[in-house]
Amino acid sequence: METKLIYESASFDVEIESDRGKPIIYATLQSFDVPNINRRIYPFETMKPAIEGFKQLVANREAFGEFGHPYSNDIERLVTIHPQFVSHIIRHVEVDENKKLLKGVIYPTGPYGKHLIELAQMGAIGFSARVLASWIREGDYTKPVPPIRIICYDAVIRPSHREAYIESIRFENATNINNDMEVEGIACDIDCAKVKKYASQKGLIVPNTNFNLLKISKK
Repeated sequence: METKLIYESASFDVEIESDRGKPIIYATLQSFDVPNINRRIYPFETMKPAIEGFKQLVANREAFGEFGHPYSNDIERLVTIHPQFVSHIIRHVEVDENKKLLKGVIYPTGPYGKHLIELAQMGAIGFSARVLASWIREGDYTKPVPPIRIICYDAVIRPSHREAYIESIRFENATNINNDMEVEGIACDIDCAKVKKYASQKGLIVPNTNFNLLKISKK
């Protein structure tokens, strides 16, 4: 059984609503009990403690995320949200009544907040979890084993969970980690050409951020 940091993603369509003031993104962050295209399954009952832990981050207004996943093999970096690359904060999360989806209310903020808004309006952005856990293989699929920690949900391009969608964008006022741990990060199905085109148009540089399929290390 291996301990890994995994990136898992959710994709979405975008609908724009305008009501004066700052934008708010409504999105599905993660799906449960269904295989994703990375052949991983996140059982809801297994994930419940991690969800409750993430809800505490939300309640404390600490649930920030970055514009892209960190491009690093440093475990300290991978479990840290760097202020320089922040693009949003999640202000509310809830599980749907069928216990299949984790919904979120996301406020763009920080140095890359405006770029998140622009890409969301283009329908080119999603949210991808950094999940720290041990993993076991059961048949054709891999599942997390407690203890599980949701580090954050980063903004990425065209991620992998087909079940998850942004519902709308509205404008309103409004641990210590073992040194022998294996770290693996995958930013799934990233449309590199679209990111490069956008970055070129905006003169945007995002250091230490991965927009390609990335396997950081493997034992």
